[in-house]
Amino acid sequence: MSTLSERTKRSAILARIDVPKLRHVVKDKEQSIMIRGEKSKTIIKILEIPRLRFRRMWKMNIGNFEIPTKISVKEGKKPSDPEYCLLKVTQIDENFLVGFNLYLKTLFRLKESTKLRMEFIKSAVTTPMFGNVNEVSLSGETLTMEDLNSFLTLYPNLDVLKIKQSVDGKLNKKSKILEVKNVWLSNAGQFGMNLLTKFTGQNIYLNKVDLVESGINKIIRKWINNEGYQNLVSVHATMDFSSERFIQTDQVFNKLPVEWFNPRERQEHVEYTTKIRVKGNSSNREYCLVKVTQIDERFLAAFNLYLKTLFRLKESTKLRMEFIKSSVRTPMFGNVNEVSLSGESLTMDDLDSFLTLYSNLDVLKIQQSVNGELNERSRILAVKNVLLSDPGPFGMNLLTKFTGQNICLCKVDLVESVESDLNELIRKWMNGEGYQNLVSIFVEMNFLSGRFIQTDQVFNQLPVEWFDTTHRPKYTTR
Repeated sequence: MSTLSERTKRSAILARIDVPKLRHVVKDKEQSIMIRGEKSKTIIKILEIPRLRFRRMWKMNIGNFEIPTKISVKEGKKPSDPEYCLLKVTQIDENFLVGFNLYLKTLFRLKESTKLRMEFIKSAVTTPMFGNVNEVSLSGETLTMEDLNSFLTLYPNLDVLKIKQSVDGKLNKKSKILEVKNVWLSNAGQFGMNLLTKFTGQNIYLNKVDLVESGINKIIRKWINNEGYQNLVSVHATMDFSSERFIQTDQVFNKLPVEWFNPRERQEHVEYTTKIRVKGNSSNREYCLVKVTQIDERFLAAFNLYLKTLFRLKESTKLRMEFIKSSVRTPMFGNVNEVSLSGESLTMDDLDSFLTLYSNLDVLKIQQSVNGELNERSRILAVKNVLLSDPGPFGMNLLTKFTGQNICLCKVDLVESVESDLNELIRKWMNGEGYQNLVSIFVEMNFLSGRFIQTDQVFNQLPVEWFDTTHRPKYTTR
């Protein structure tokens, strides 16, 4: 394509191929470009051969340079592997790489960021090769901190960094590796412990690391006291067992507020008889069905631990529950902001006990009736948005004491004092004496009761202006 017309080049740009991901593999005098999908496949391989014969070679225009190139199509190592394009050049230098990457951008439209796997070559550190890289895997000769900083300067927005070789040197506040969220060191050594004490990212994996008990103690202490490591999600550290050195746990937990496991107070293992199978139909996705002999508090606590291990929630949780009195005191789920209850009638004691477990609710929906009187400590008053499907007399009681934002009451029973209660509510709101958080009220009466609102009593002595069609149009059309 390098020698074709400008018109053909523009057509190629318009016809760019969408690819999910690219992976660049860089070795000494060899580079490969792979498309990463469900199965990775090599599409281009570049070899540097200084003594390349010029017979049967193309002059390939790379940027502003003409580079002699031998181009051929090769079969994959396995019969199932696709063919790939093999380029042989006399030198893979900075000019070649800059120009060649321009062609890559012309040919392919990346849907996701790029992965770079590189055999570390010191001469290549200063060569900016690839754009939009979010994951780098390094191998090869030992790295110094200067080399690593120079390399990471070229890729400042890395999400994942994997280093297979050892790293020599000490960290400081300006070290670029501290800006990477997820770090994996296969041969961490002393550098690994140094990095762990200063790590500000999310996940760190250290293999063959020289751990120091006092350093680990300091890390845990800072984390407990919210003095550091607040972004930390996981730490995995494995020592070099060939050194025959083991962690002294008493030094690690020295003067830390830890509670040692006591098998007399807690079971070491909890066994459940389970039957797991996958179900689904044509319209729904498959799901996992787990049958157990008993769903009790211990099972739920353990099962939720597995859920937290498997999933990282981006948003808060919604809980829909058929109310069972025996389960009210069972704390089941974390980070719940919306609850929908149905089932048997609720008493205020039951509701308060339940809401104690979910103290930061944003939305509460109750389909069944609620019996009891509210007081200043009633937990439902701390919920911002409340919907009652069958409030009965309780609904009017809640409305007069409501301090949240939105309240919806369906089939509410109108008590004898309803007009005066509504009058007082409106008066307080108008005078700034209450209901200042209120955004909306929706009230639907129980029409079967045959009772209707006396509006003249509701607005008695309130500064209201009655609608007058002679002064304002009944409808406004836009």
